[in-house]
Amino acid sequence: MNRKQFLMVLAALAIVGGAGLVLIHRSQRAWLGNEAKAGDLVLPGFQMNDVAVIHVRGDGNDFNVIHTNDIWRVRERDDYPAEFALIRDFLLKVRDLKVVQSDLIGPSELSRLDLEPPGSGTNSATLVEFQDQHGKLLGVC
Repeated sequence: MNRKQFLMVLAALAIVGGAGLVLIHRSQRAWLGNEAKAGDLVLPGFQMNDVAVIHVRGDGNDFNVIHTNDIWRVRERDDYPAEFALIRDFLLKVRDLKVVQSDLIGPSELSRLDLEPPGSGTNSATLVEFQDQHGKLLGVC
């Protein structure tokens, strides 16, 4: 092998190796996604003043708290008035809710951490959805 052939093989190897590193880095970034870090807000940009509907789904519970005519009401209880102070405090806590610990877990571990989808048994999570007055989803906890 002469010098010219050796340099061609070396250049081809560098191009293939560089392309491989770029592809590996890109796939790792896509696989990791947007990982939450400790101290990050759970719902960044959450506008609590825009919330008009709070939908709660859990094990045996499914209800809506709706803000109409400047009064918060529970739709499933014949529009019974809800206590504003509790709702205000809840929305303030959700706005300021921060990530404490971030763990990557697989689907097999969801039940152990009580994170199964709502209504799927005793280890199901409670899902809270926030919507504006037009039905647009503002956030999910």
